[in-house]
Amino acid sequence: MKNILKRYIPGFKTNMKWKKIIAIIYYIYSLLRFFTGGLGAFLITITLPFIIFSIISIIMNENRKKALIILICGVFLFVGGLEEYRILTSSLQVINVSAYDLQKAYKSNESKANIIYKNKKIKINGTISETPTTEFDGMLTISTGAFPNVDVLCSFNSGHMTDMNKVANMKKGDTVTIQGICEGGDSMGITIDDCEFK
Repeated sequence: MKNILKRYIPGFKTNMKWKKIIAIIYYIYSLLRFFTGGLGAFLITITLPFIIFSIISIIMNENRKKALIILICGVFLFVGGLEEYRILTSSLQVINVSAYDLQKAYKSNESKANIIYKNKKIKINGTISETPTTEFDGMLTISTGAFPNVDVLCSFNSGHMTDMNKVANMKKGDTVTIQGICEGGDSMGITIDDCEFK
């Protein structure tokens, strides 16, 4: 174990106490990044020392072959971490859009609209065109009237009783702001799941 630390782990190669302390603090911080920012944030943080010190070793002509292998692996994991972090942060971001703009996007170019909105959390405002048929339905339809047959179907989770009660009391023509996950759509309609009132 000691040989592995000395050969491969930045901060332990020289066996200097102050470097070990700094390295331990940094690796603990990297571990905390896993719990606060996910796998992507952890990979980005943990691979940086390996990438930096591998580049230094290559420049100084010290164990270049080993340093090159570590560098390639480090860059591979770093890029993977960036992509993972990008996906995570994009899923947490809320896209604000009006019913009109959402309908227009799907009516004009379905594929492009799906790239922008599908599987994203969106906040939409508009006017109710259809209300639930029963108190347990949990489905509201939003339409501007500008794009016939391209309705926005908002599905509420039956477990959210407060929102379900609001849905049951909604009337045609009411103006609402709703947040949920866009499941995509086509020229005939757009589906928003796991909705809640905002």
